[in-house]
Amino acid sequence: MKKPIWKQYDIIAIDEELLSPKVVENIKVLKTKKELKVVGLNSLLRTKKSTPYGDVIDMQLIKPLNQGRVFDLIVDLYRIDINQAQIETESEVESEDSKAETKTIQIYKEPIPEAKNISREQFANFDGVKLLIVEDNLINQKVLTTILDQSGIDISIANNGEEALLMVTDDKVVYDMVLMDINMPVMDGYTATAYIRAIGKFSDLPIVAFTALVLESEVQKMFNAGMNAFLSKPLNIGKLYTAFDMFIGANQSEKPVDKQPSKVAIKLDEIDIKEGIRYANGDEALYVEVLKEFIEYYGETGELLQTLILEHRFEQIKMICLDMKGLTGAIGAHDMFAKVDEIHKLFIYGNQHLLPKYLEGYQQELDKLIKAIHIYLGSDQADHSV
Repeated sequence: MKKPIWKQYDIIAIDEELLSPKVVENIKVLKTKKELKVVGLNSLLRTKKSTPYGDVIDMQLIKPLNQGRVFDLIVDLYRIDINQAQIETESEVESEDSKAETKTIQIYKEPIPEAKNISREQFANFDGVKLLIVEDNLINQKVLTTILDQSGIDISIANNGEEALLMVTDDKVVYDMVLMDINMPVMDGYTATAYIRAIGKFSDLPIVAFTALVLESEVQKMFNAGMNAFLSKPLNIGKLYTAFDMFIGANQSEKPVDKQPSKVAIKLDEIDIKEGIRYANGDEALYVEVLKEFIEYYGETGELLQTLILEHRFEQIKMICLDMKGLTGAIGAHDMFAKVDEIHKLFIYGNQHLLPKYLEGYQQELDKLIKAIHIYLGSDQADHSV
């Protein structure tokens, strides 16, 4: 077997039992020649938890390993030290003509507050901003672009993390902000963000998570990957405005416009129309558009779930659940949300084998919801035809 050429590697993972004075000395020499990260591998059952050679180890990982823990380790190894990044930026050499601009990387770990009485028209305050939306769900894409279509914001869309990474790094467009979904095919939002942050010139690019994942551990993972803040699904237009104002800043000051409440006469058990319109910030036309898109893209998910269960494609099922939780919450479908939440919890507790037992209840609830939406849409069309 050929001996490894150590200078080719950026990370060395070594069992701590193999660390000897000679090995440690060689590692120290390597670290003087290149930026090298050293991971010490230890065993959960090993009685000796520390090593006398801790000065050469950057991080420790306990065996047995899994893909998620290895990924988190790599993110942590290359996570940008925010304070250090700011210090280095502030200490840049000033040119003869002008001072180098100091950029502060803002991190906001609390839920983003809601700006009150925000209308779609007020997003024109961000006219000219270049925004990248990273979202695989077509309805969420439609909702965001509908809200922003008259704002003057230059919108680009990536359907997964890999597309986003390519779009950010190809330098054709210099983005002012990225809205990043987490659960996506091909490459998820965690991985895409970590790759973007690993490239120094994008260290101050605002990346805001847009996700249905709100558990403390999930939110912490977002910040570990390098995200600046998070917006929870379903979308709240006032919180979206705050995110823009927080990381970009409005071009001008505009007094919020008091919105008139939508006139909704029809009431249905399966869907809270007033709440859905409230989530659409009082824009009933937008709400109607979202309902139509919901029927088109999710009206047959019962059959799709049955196929995915038979094929053991559990990751796709989990992604559908997350999408459905965000959407059913946004349109006011409480019973459907509760049913989907039950299914999603099977993944949290590792009970995917119970999925077939939930199919019938899912389909029944979906059928009732679709029927209610058709009733509402029919009455809405009748109102507009009068």
